[in-house]
Amino acid sequence: MTNISLISIFDSVPTWVMLLPIVICSIIVLAIVIERMIFYRTNSNNFKTIMSRVIKHVNINEIADAKSHCLQFRGTVVRMIYNILDGWVVSDERSQVIRGESENAILHIEKYGNIISTIATVAPMLGLLGTVTGMMKAFSALSKLGPASHNNLALGITESLVTTAFGLIVAIPASIFYNYMVNKAMYLTKEIEFIANTFIEADEKNIGTLKQP
Repeated sequence: MTNISLISIFDSVPTWVMLLPIVICSIIVLAIVIERMIFYRTNSNNFKTIMSRVIKHVNINEIADAKSHCLQFRGTVVRMIYNILDGWVVSDERSQVIRGESENAILHIEKYGNIISTIATVAPMLGLLGTVTGMMKAFSALSKLGPASHNNLALGITESLVTTAFGLIVAIPASIFYNYMVNKAMYLTKEIEFIANTFIEADEKNIGTLKQP
């Protein structure tokens, strides 16, 4: 295979083929951004205030009232509190329920983080691939047609610039939103730790009260 044949290997590949993966990445990022923003909005409650009310009911064994208070709010974290209260009746399993519900809530909080991180990394590479194929088309036209290849040369360069631009347009917001997701996940994880520790302290207090003569 000659050098000219190697250069012209992408001549028959249309520009949309190089842009399609980047467009798909942009749709995925947009969908995740919308879903996560709704998720963060529903989990923007004041959990310390909620827990102070819940623990007051728990300490006097009013579990039904504590669960009713949780039903006034929405979100994964509040659902975690409700599920812990739902399993509060069996004292031997409370610590396992607290641990299990906490881990499950953290999984929901960290959801889609790997996808956004991957797209932020891959999108510029897809743009770079389009740059390479576009330049190869330009040089292929130049080698075949010589000075008369102005149009094909311009098309190849245009493809390289467009794919690079689109790759960066997708990657930059994805990278910014990934950092935002990490910060929100850290904040909500701390809130979950606070809730779990509060329930553990209430459980230990309840056990200590039962052991008193």
